[in-house]
Amino acid sequence: MAAGNLPMRVFAAPFKGDEKRASVLVVAEIDGASLTFREHDRAFLDDLEFSLVAVGPTGRVEETDSGRVSLNVRPEIRQQIAGHGVRFLSRMALPPARYQLRVASREAGAGRASVVHYDLEVPDFTKEPLAISGLVLTAGSAGETATPRGDAALRAVLPTPPTAVRTFASQDVVVVYAEIYGGPQQAAHTLDITTTVRAANGGDVFSAHAEQSIEASTTTGKTYPYGAEVPLKNLAPGAYVLRVEARSRLGSGLTVFHDVPFAIHD
Repeated sequence: MAAGNLPMRVFAAPFKGDEKRASVLVVAEIDGASLTFREHDRAFLDDLEFSLVAVGPTGRVEETDSGRVSLNVRPEIRQQIAGHGVRFLSRMALPPARYQLRVASREAGAGRASVVHYDLEVPDFTKEPLAISGLVLTAGSAGETATPRGDAALRAVLPTPPTAVRTFASQDVVVVYAEIYGGPQQAAHTLDITTTVRAANGGDVFSAHAEQSIEASTTTGKTYPYGAEVPLKNLAPGAYVLRVEARSRLGSGLTVFHDVPFAIHD
């Protein structure tokens, strides 16, 4: 749910953290056309504030974060921001539970502000023999959004910052990233990892397959990063669901997956 007059997109993806808390990535993207810059000495100025509160199931505030950026940009950068917006990235350490994330933003130029409420389930990655993180998406076009605060872990594995956008152009190549977590394993085995795109009519229009060897371990298990490229050029405009699925070849074939809906525009 969104309230206010400063449009903002938000998404969150949980990843495995330490033994007690997950590492939750939060992405908030503010509409650049709604910012009111003031001109000074041939530069354009505006201040943006960002805050994030994670409220647990009992109403307790579990974690907070905030940030501020002073924009002082040239005319061409102002035009880029107007077209592609400003992105804030945040990491929160949260124990397994269901949360409501309250993400707020405010800009100084015209005093516009907004709040987005985002419901998030943080799983306990340490209890399962096989688990998968949330999915992170990006595309070449995501690099056009100003990102004053990045994420070091994802910068190492993604070509552009993660985006909250879920509508892409047909010429985009979407990059999806996830982490797969293997718990304590008595025997080495192999995972089959499949990335699929399913159309609204239920048919698969894209599929990519990879294999991951899982080491035997009697302790804490390991993390296996996974990434795939999904070209959209042969897909018709419309609604789709992207799925990353990992299936074990051991025993009964334990399977985990995560879905993200998205759309392609003309």
